[in-house]
Amino acid sequence: MTEQALKDYFEGKLSASYLSNDVRGSQVRTGHDTTSVHVVPITVEGEFKVTRSHMLMLCNDAIAGHLSMEDLNTIGFALMTSDHFSLNDGSVDGEIVSETVFDWDNPGIGYGLTLENMQHWKSRLETGADTFDRNELRGKGRSL
Repeated sequence: MTEQALKDYFEGKLSASYLSNDVRGSQVRTGHDTTSVHVVPITVEGEFKVTRSHMLMLCNDAIAGHLSMEDLNTIGFALMTSDHFSLNDGSVDGEIVSETVFDWDNPGIGYGLTLENMQHWKSRLETGADTFDRNELRGKGRSL
């Protein structure tokens, strides 16, 4: 996966199918419970602020079937580890963006990457309201 493709997608220069093709093959299982993710860093200077509307683009394309759940997991990892993408600027919007990215990067300790949960993330990104069932987190290592 290339950070440039993700930035171009956010800017409306690339389709979801092109982004999905760019992401494909970035995750490689390296052990029983470990995965390696290959992300090519962006080469331009400066930060790119990821907004709720950018995250909604990803949600909508996942719900429409243009991006897979593995794509979102890879994108979540890329956003979490990037030096170029800025997620949380201290605002309520930034907190919602960073929580969503964290969830997508860590489905094993939070909510699973499913179409049903995509609807919850979409709702949270649109309204700020959390509609997840907290009971689904029991036993996943996340405090309630």
